[in-house]
Amino acid sequence: MAYAVMDFQISGAPEWVNSEGFDIVAKAEGDLRGGRMLLALRTLLEDRFQLKVHREVKDGPVYNLMVAKSGLKLQQSKEGSCIILDTVRFPRPAPGEKPPPMCDIRMGTNGPNRILTATGTKISVPDMTGVAIPPFTFYLSQILNRTVIDKTGLTGMFDFHLEFAPDDVTPGVTASGDAGDPPGPSIFAALQEQLGLKLEAGKGPVDLLVIDRVAKPTEN
Repeated sequence: MAYAVMDFQISGAPEWVNSEGFDIVAKAEGDLRGGRMLLALRTLLEDRFQLKVHREVKDGPVYNLMVAKSGLKLQQSKEGSCIILDTVRFPRPAPGEKPPPMCDIRMGTNGPNRILTATGTKISVPDMTGVAIPPFTFYLSQILNRTVIDKTGLTGMFDFHLEFAPDDVTPGVTASGDAGDPPGPSIFAALQEQLGLKLEAGKGPVDLLVIDRVAKPTEN
C-alpha cells in the first residue's frame, strides 16, 4: 500500500515477510489526506523495519488486453449517467430521486492489494460505471496477479458488467458460497462473451519494487 504496488510487483522479500505478523501502533501529526498517508507509511517502514527499496522495470509475464475477433460488446457510458469523482461537488438530487453513481470501479477494497470475495462460485460486478480502459486493466491486474497491458486502442468511458468464476488464475479473488452453486465462466471466457475483450498471455515490461534491505522490528 505504501508504495502503490501489487503483491506480484514486489521482489527480493525474505520468507518471514509473508509468514510473520506485527502489531504496530503509530500516531502521525498533521493532515494526512491524499498521498501524505502513503508517505507517512513509507517513513514508518523505513524507520522501524529498516526498509530500503528501489524500482526496476523488467520483462516478465503479462496479459495483453485486446478487442476480440467477435467484436466489442462494451456499452458506452451515457453522458450524465455518473458523476466524475475528481470534480464532483455532490449536488443534491431532486426530492424522490437518487443521485447518479460515481464514475469508478467500486468494489470492496483493502488497499491496492484488495481481495474480492465472490458470492457462490460466480462473482458479479454490476457497478463499473463510467470507467476508462486503463483503470479496468488495473482492476484486472489485481485479480489476475499479473500486469495487464491495454492494447485495445479504446478511448472514452464505458459501463461494465462482468460475471466469472474464481479459479487458479484469479488469485486476487476468494471464492465463497455453496459447492452446489451453478459454476460460472472463467475470467477469459467472461471477458470475451460478455464484453467482447480477450486476454492473451505474453511477455512485456513489469514494474517491480525491489527490496534491498528489510529487518524485523524491535519492540519500543
